[in-house]
Amino acid sequence: MCSILANACSSYTQAIDNAPKEDREFVRDVYRKRAYANLTGKRFTNAIEDTLASCFGDLIDSKAQYCAGKAAYELGLYEESQEHFEKALESSPRDSKYRKDLNRANGRIAEQQDGEYDFQSMGESLNEQHIHLDHASFIRNTMIATTEHKGRGLFAARFIERGSLVLCEKALGFPSMSSGKSQTHSVLFNFNTNTRTQGTAQGALFMELVHKLYNNPMLTSRFFDLDSGNYIRSGKEGELVDGVPIIDV
Repeated sequence: MCSILANACSSYTQAIDNAPKEDREFVRDVYRKRAYANLTGKRFTNAIEDTLASCFGDLIDSKAQYCAGKAAYELGLYEESQEHFEKALESSPRDSKYRKDLNRANGRIAEQQDGEYDFQSMGESLNEQHIHLDHASFIRNTMIATTEHKGRGLFAARFIERGSLVLCEKALGFPSMSSGKSQTHSVLFNFNTNTRTQGTAQGALFMELVHKLYNNPMLTSRFFDLDSGNYIRSGKEGELVDGVPIIDV
């Protein structure tokens, strides 16, 4: 599946590069097709970029805006997602699919702002076929700061009342149930501590993170911002070299 999508994106790129400059409608259509291919391949950053490139002038393309909204949603950019869904509805106000996803984005924004979660129903919704929850992070009560002697840490950003929610953060990566059941088992070895992982889940999680950061370089800074201060950064994490994102594994 991945190779098919990669070949499709490559073909769309060749079509864009070789298209006559005056044939703007053709270029616009190919950008939109490549956007959907990137969306399917979970390359959400590229999907947004292609969508915006397909929008010429003041014309609102509902399908393109919907694609950008879906991609922004998957990146956790819920306010940006909301804007794209609203534009899609401006052009196609009767489309129930656009309305449904706009309501989803509104729900995630409310979670970010108010931290209102139904943890019981969230837990009850989980089963072997459904292990990924669709919710936003609530981190407004906390902030990251650097201490004088103990590195980086998490601090309260405001007064937090007793019994109230401190934070609720969505995992950046989470392997699927099928990852640990694969015939190919991976083991991670840490050369700094001469230790290795004991189970397949950690290896699956590592590969999940690498693929996610490779496909969406904009998430790299968010991921490496999670360290306690001992990771020496170059400032170029996630940048493209010869069109390929460089990921420090």
